[in-house]
Amino acid sequence: MRRGEVLKLGLIPYLKGKEIQLAAMESVKSGETDGVLIILQHPPVYTIGSAGGFDNILIPPSNVNTDLSYFNLINPCGITDFGVTSLNKLGIDEDILKVRERMIDRFKDVYDIGFEEISLDRLVANEDAKA
Repeated sequence: MRRGEVLKLGLIPYLKGKEIQLAAMESVKSGETDGVLIILQHPPVYTIGSAGGFDNILIPPSNVNTDLSYFNLINPCGITDFGVTSLNKLGIDEDILKVRERMIDRFKDVYDIGFEEISLDRLVANEDAKA
């Protein structure tokens, strides 16, 4: 079984999350680990694509349509019965920490990788040691 690392971070600013992903990628590329599973939440963001800029934002935020029905067309992970939803909307009252642990177990099974929980400090320390 391959060896991996899991970070359970909670709410993280978007750009900090991106930095963490880049550090994790370097950890995998250097062979320190076979994979890093990052579990985090970030505040909502607006995306305009890598080629976009402020000139691509054509309307003030107060005029943005908040109708998100377009996202009903998304088919997450091939699950067609529910669309984009939440456990709560499905009537499932489940402890999110238990769901997180089951998700990690499922990744382990699917990708044949054993996960060791690490701290963000450890990931960053490994990157700093390489610099």
